[in-house]
Amino acid sequence: MSSVRVDTTRFAFSVTLLFAVLTLAGCGNSNSGGGSPPPPPPPPPASNTPFWAQWGFSPQHGGDVPVAAQPLNTQVADIVYDPFVAKEQAEFGGDLVAHYPSTLIDGNDFYIEMKTGTYISCNPPEDWVNGTACGPNTWDRMIWNVARYNWQNGKPVQIWQFASDWKPEPNGQGLGGWEPVFHPVLANNAIYAPGAGGMLWKIDKTTGKSLAQINPFSTLVVDARNTFVASPLTADASGNIFYNVIELADPATGEPWFGADVTGAWLVKVTPAGTPSVADYASLVPGAPAASATTCPGPNVTGALSRVTMNVPERTSPRTA
Repeated sequence: MSSVRVDTTRFAFSVTLLFAVLTLAGCGNSNSGGGSPPPPPPPPPASNTPFWAQWGFSPQHGGDVPVAAQPLNTQVADIVYDPFVAKEQAEFGGDLVAHYPSTLIDGNDFYIEMKTGTYISCNPPEDWVNGTACGPNTWDRMIWNVARYNWQNGKPVQIWQFASDWKPEPNGQGLGGWEPVFHPVLANNAIYAPGAGGMLWKIDKTTGKSLAQINPFSTLVVDARNTFVASPLTADASGNIFYNVIELADPATGEPWFGADVTGAWLVKVTPAGTPSVADYASLVPGAPAASATTCPGPNVTGALSRVTMNVPERTSPRTA
């Protein structure tokens, strides 16, 4: 009878090694293979000591502060917030014709506009003046964001970025390629940003999440596709938000600036509690010539619906409530 000799030492070592490999593999699966990664650290709490909270510093647009400016050749940070500058300049012979908002400063935080999305260059450059769908004629393909930065160890660190659905009015024949402004405001321990269809976003400053979407036109009949927030946002001393809204004729039916009158224009007020109200500009200018008037001063001048001025924020009285 033949016999089998077993090397128990080698067998025990092999079993031990196999057990060790399986154990390590199991540990690996729990940490990196199939397990969830650890959650990111919470964002630092947002400051609530606004210094420059809106377009012109104050509700009255004072625009100056008792602080000595740094020399112009002092660079404290390098942040690209509009990656399309070179393409935009190519459509204007090297000029940059976009409106940008003020940087909003709040304690150790600051908030800026960030542009993303797509910019469609013209080929050849400047062909947008012929009505080609490129350049300023397609700026609705871009996305306007609000970004919060926090100073950490002397450097700005981006904490979050909120993408608004706001779009500028169509260029048409009325804007000459000048990109309208997207301008948020700090108020009520939050940041407000323009939205689509004349609406407003209220955003949590710490997390960058939406707290509310405020629609002033829920009881009115407007064409949201052709209704635009047409001004920076202004906050008065009581925390009320003011801004202008314009509704244009549908570009699909004709030129919206000179081919047809505006459809509507409103001053909007939103209280700190989020309650909106609107006032038609026609009611704010009593006695203005009607849109059908033919006796306006000047030769060959007819009336038009009262409308808002583009890119101009409201200036409130210190007594505004």
